[in-house]
Amino acid sequence: MAQLFSISSVAKKIFPYMVFFLFVTGSAALLFTACSNDTVNPEQIVILVPPSTSSIPFYDLADRDPVEGTDIIVKTFTQHPQALALLLKGDADFILTGTTQGWESYWSGNAITSVSSYVWGVSSLCIKDTAIRSIHDLKNRKIALPFKNSPLDIQTRIILTKTGLKPDSDVEIVYSAFTASIGLLQQEKVDAVALPEPLATNMVQNKGLTRLFEYVDAWKGVTGNDGFSPQVTLFGLTDKLNRLNHFATALHDELGKSISMIQHDPKVYAEKYQKDFNLPAGVIEESLLHTSFIAAPFDEHKQLMLDYYEIIKSYLPVKSQGFNNSFFFQKR
Repeated sequence: MAQLFSISSVAKKIFPYMVFFLFVTGSAALLFTACSNDTVNPEQIVILVPPSTSSIPFYDLADRDPVEGTDIIVKTFTQHPQALALLLKGDADFILTGTTQGWESYWSGNAITSVSSYVWGVSSLCIKDTAIRSIHDLKNRKIALPFKNSPLDIQTRIILTKTGLKPDSDVEIVYSAFTASIGLLQQEKVDAVALPEPLATNMVQNKGLTRLFEYVDAWKGVTGNDGFSPQVTLFGLTDKLNRLNHFATALHDELGKSISMIQHDPKVYAEKYQKDFNLPAGVIEESLLHTSFIAAPFDEHKQLMLDYYEIIKSYLPVKSQGFNNSFFFQKR
């Protein structure tokens, strides 16, 4: 009993110190827990992409999630206006879309910035009638394009003009969504359709269509350059990119890595992402071979885009006004 009393007495003396110790260690534990929560709950970055092989580097990026402190979420869109609206409302952080579509949004007064273009060739003009053997054979024929002032619309018009055909007089241009255009071609209501990958390869391999030309080759023929042009570009809101400057820089570097890995072994990535397209891996692999990926340094990309603008500006809508420096992403 005496011993028990003795322990009790000591406990009474040290009790205040025990309370203080528990308070300090408890606070430290709470602080550690808060820091841990920041680690396991990274900032979500939403990137909207089209249903094209153009998007495969972004699928790979989302799977790897290589940028520390962020969780990259890639969502596929089918309607550009709705996807752009999500970006402008702040419900998405980036959109991968047609370059001239981004330009039009910028010229309409939206404060968006071009991060970089990653796809410099992804489409072919496909035919069913093998009597059409060259661009000149398109005279008095109908061509289906996705919509007016789209990258394919502008490039097709320039290619036709440079080869001696007048758009809208020598050739009739019909605007229709890609899948609807295929139906028009199969029904012989049009004679040629412009299709991106993997649609073009799937139609050639499985539906009896033929590539009259790939746009990279036709563009090279009429411009004399390497044929590459910024077809698909990543855009973001200017104000948000100021905050996400470090992330956008890291994103660009990591996309370059994804592109290198895809180009090195397209079969692996075709097999990995065929489910996203509901197509055989062989179609996706061939499609990747017809998709020109480039991740140019920011300054080089800016100059390449300005060069492209100079070539096509006379074919753009009247409201086109060029670009100021805020339109092009600059890493800090």
